[in-house]
Amino acid sequence: MEALSLLSDRVSKIKETLFQSEVTLSCERLKYLMESYRETDGQNPVLRRARAFEKILNNRTIYIDDNPIVGTLTEYQLGVQPFVENSCDWMKGADSFRTALGKGNISEADAKLLLETVNFWKGRDTFSRSVEAWSQKHPTVSYQELQDAGIMVDTAHTPMGRCCPDYGKVLNIGLTGIIEEAKQKLNSLPLCSLEAYRQAEFLNAVIISCEAVIAFARRYGALAGEMAQKETDDRRKKELNRIAATCYHVPANPARDFCEAVQSFWFIQLAVSIEHLGPGICPGRFSQYMYPLYQKDKEQGKLTEEETLELLELLFLKFVTLIRFLPGAVVEQNQGNMFQNISLGGLTPSGEDATNEMDYLVLEAQKRVRSIQPTLSILYHDRLPEELLLKAAELVSTGIGMPAFFNNDLNIQGLIEHGASLEDARNYSIIGCVEAGFSHTANTMHGGALNLPKMLELALNNGKDMLSGKQIGPQTGDPLKFRSYSELHEAIKAQLQYFMPLRIDFQYTVNALNAEFLPLPFNSALVDDCIATGKSMGQGGARYSMDGCGPVGVIDLADSLAAINTFVFEEKSLSMAELTEALRSNFDGKEELRHRLKKAPKYGNGGDYVEGIAREWYELFYDEHQKFHDYLGGRARPFALSVSYHPVLGSKTAALPSGREARESLADGTVSPGAGC
Repeated sequence: MEALSLLSDRVSKIKETLFQSEVTLSCERLKYLMESYRETDGQNPVLRRARAFEKILNNRTIYIDDNPIVGTLTEYQLGVQPFVENSCDWMKGADSFRTALGKGNISEADAKLLLETVNFWKGRDTFSRSVEAWSQKHPTVSYQELQDAGIMVDTAHTPMGRCCPDYGKVLNIGLTGIIEEAKQKLNSLPLCSLEAYRQAEFLNAVIISCEAVIAFARRYGALAGEMAQKETDDRRKKELNRIAATCYHVPANPARDFCEAVQSFWFIQLAVSIEHLGPGICPGRFSQYMYPLYQKDKEQGKLTEEETLELLELLFLKFVTLIRFLPGAVVEQNQGNMFQNISLGGLTPSGEDATNEMDYLVLEAQKRVRSIQPTLSILYHDRLPEELLLKAAELVSTGIGMPAFFNNDLNIQGLIEHGASLEDARNYSIIGCVEAGFSHTANTMHGGALNLPKMLELALNNGKDMLSGKQIGPQTGDPLKFRSYSELHEAIKAQLQYFMPLRIDFQYTVNALNAEFLPLPFNSALVDDCIATGKSMGQGGARYSMDGCGPVGVIDLADSLAAINTFVFEEKSLSMAELTEALRSNFDGKEELRHRLKKAPKYGNGGDYVEGIAREWYELFYDEHQKFHDYLGGRARPFALSVSYHPVLGSKTAALPSGREARESLADGTVSPGAGC
């Protein structure tokens, strides 16, 4: 492959126009959502969601610009949609908002419609209902107080996300093939059964949703045909006619060539995002399902390498247009990132190296266009071609932070330990930013995290928040009376054992209410076993569950415990009273002590000692998490990722024995050393 790095004039112009566009809130979805909900009052939630999805796709504004890959999230080039049914109170009075692409704007008319819709949904949205249900179960605990104290973070304000639909299935059999599967299952159901009735409602919702996406694509086909009739430029006229023919054919039918495959893929990515625009709707093993049609076109001389690269570059720019409308706190937690991750390399289900030419093309396209989305990941194993690693290194050298590298063997082993078949484990992909997840065989989930350095802070203050002075944790003993490291260890563990059930219980409440009231019939149609079981992915239809939460700040905890053990319990050169006083005062007048603590052994340069502490707490968190089932009754699956939680939780955490000052960011990532270490 030639090391060309220049974008075509077309791609350059589209990229420039895109990044000069303002982000604007669209209320079209709200308008048609409310109309549909009034029309379907009293119906089963899954049918209501399907009818609302259909109404939105049939009526929302569409347009075609210079990008030959058609389909946008809203009527604006960079538009966001409020999902008031998930969470809405924070939207009141919003005249602007933040996104990964900067500040967004709301027109006066849309602000009025948004307020009216929020007033209707307040108390009905799943977040509000979850807080109410959780508070009834835990009447002595304040959800907001836990948030304010930085005990935990959640993503419950947004749609679920974190999934990998079966794009390849659509390329191979089309949505008409999926509709036929649903109809066959529907016709096989027994006549009189409560379970059969529920399955029938879901299957009808699948059919409605898939037919709506076909009609949506054909609206673009009709528009392209109308534009072609008026077009005077022969080249553009030909392109518009091709767009029209493509949109009439896909995603309804199997893609016949690579251009149709790209358009079909994009319609699926877009439709899933219109149904629930959560973080981490991932293309997964993109190269595996896109390569066969590329190879066919290349062998037949229908497509050159440069034409393929331009299509990929144009597709990557489409990814950028998928933006979420988020509360400011959530933007801080993840910087508005969409985490649309493409996984390259890896293994085939039979265990062979999966690398193909499409992997190289994806890396080259991203090297040229340097788009913030999609993110790229390499599933590394020792049989990967050296050429692929060198190509990946070229992209790394650009400084855009891609691709990330993941240990393929360990990820497969971890998935098998959680019940995956060998074939499904080998076919895994990175979901979101760093999580090894199942390709089109698992439900969606809300993540969330617990702040482990906060557990230490509370243990060193007998359950009181050092910043607010409030008693928010259990009384685990006066730290001045701790005579050994193990006593402190047990106090921290007791804090974790108190807060983990609260965090998990809230997460599962949200997931259960979303599954009941906001099911996802279209996304479920693209997840293995949902049609066969007649259940949505959130109600147990998917083969696997990805539900769980994770720890944040384990490295800060390890650094702090190493310092305490060294100076307080081993050397006895520092008393617990001196330490806790310094922490409560944020080292005021104790700068010499702070520098001394900073010089204690640290993760990353403290040898096996501090690494061992970090490993111990990750294992302890895992073991404690395994005491819980997920909201479907299956095995819970904790994860280790911090997104951008570390600065958010750090801003609510007191000074630490590691020498970190109050409200400073926690260590970046999950296995990265603390700043300056």
